[in-house]
Amino acid sequence: HAPKVGARHGPVAMMLHALDDPRQTAWLWVKFARPLYESGFSVVMLDLPGFGGSTMRNQDITEVGQWHHMAHLVVQSAMDELLVDKVHVVAARGAWDIFVQLLQSAPHRLARSHIFHNPVWDVD
Repeated sequence: HAPKVGARHGPVAMMLHALDDPRQTAWLWVKFARPLYESGFSVVMLDLPGFGGSTMRNQDITEVGQWHHMAHLVVQSAMDELLVDKVHVVAARGAWDIFVQLLQSAPHRLARSHIFHNPVWDVD
């Protein structure tokens, strides 16, 4: 079958930040992006609703509880918009459950290897 126009070639790493700390946005992954890119990955650092400047239902502040039950749909929608068929998930802390939602609802959208990361923050 013919590839989609605009589709990415090679593996795609989808970076999912933690959901329980406002300091953890897509920027959490900036140090990981370059080495992954240099290794041949396309890198998507998804900013999930409620972090950064995102909105839902035209509300500036979106609570995780409003969308968490459908987080896998947020990720799949981003994949569809970016013409990505499969992703290698790199998830921080609580975002691992988004991976589980994807595994249950759309296992065909997941590549074979994934990373689960638990960053430790020190505010001092």
